[in-house]
Amino acid sequence: MKQISEALLATFFPTECHLCGQLVENKACGIVCQNCWDSYLPFKESQLCQKCGYPSLDSNTKPYLQTSQKDCNYCRDMNFSLARACGVYQSVMKANVLYLKTSAYLCEKLSDLIENTLAESNLLESIELIIPIALHQDRLKERKFNQAEIIAEKISSLAKIPLDKISLARVKPTAKHRLGMDKIDRSNSLKGAFQVIRPRLIENKTILLVDDVFTTGTTISEATNELLKAKVKEVKIFTLARVI
Repeated sequence: MKQISEALLATFFPTECHLCGQLVENKACGIVCQNCWDSYLPFKESQLCQKCGYPSLDSNTKPYLQTSQKDCNYCRDMNFSLARACGVYQSVMKANVLYLKTSAYLCEKLSDLIENTLAESNLLESIELIIPIALHQDRLKERKFNQAEIIAEKISSLAKIPLDKISLARVKPTAKHRLGMDKIDRSNSLKGAFQVIRPRLIENKTILLVDDVFTTGTTISEATNELLKAKVKEVKIFTLARVI
């Protein structure tokens, strides 16, 4: 029945793949066709920095990280204990992240990728609360929803771990960050952007902080620092994608 219903949807309500323009075969694929999904390679746990999840480069170039290291030079000064993403911010993942900024929807393929990434990384071990990166109220009114909350809700549902959408607030509006901004510019724009509300509710807890994209790490680091100031025990990070 599921195959029949999806075939009918594809026939009467065709959706063009956001990458190649071909028709999307079934609802599970969301906005990207099966061929494009098949061409996308998620991260492999064995090839990642053990701390921040940055991937090693391919065998034809100098590796970014030696496998004997626990962390890389990039993340050594970041205060989270562990970070993981499903894959690189390009092709399939980029299309889904951009779509998520306008539509509060995670397709089945993307949900499966989230579940697999969490399982392979043991990221949820000891997690007591899941907290999404907050949007400022002005941005929330404009967008109508917080895309980080959509991802966090999915993880909460999969793992049966409580979701806390209140404790971390974004109290300072910031300019829309673009990939062209360097780490210093992004860091300066985020100073004082976050505040912990009711810190006693999260004190001594291990938190999974969730966002859509890990770009330079400045947003995540700023939020992590505020959580640690509120006496959170440990902060781990999950994002859909990672810019490399």
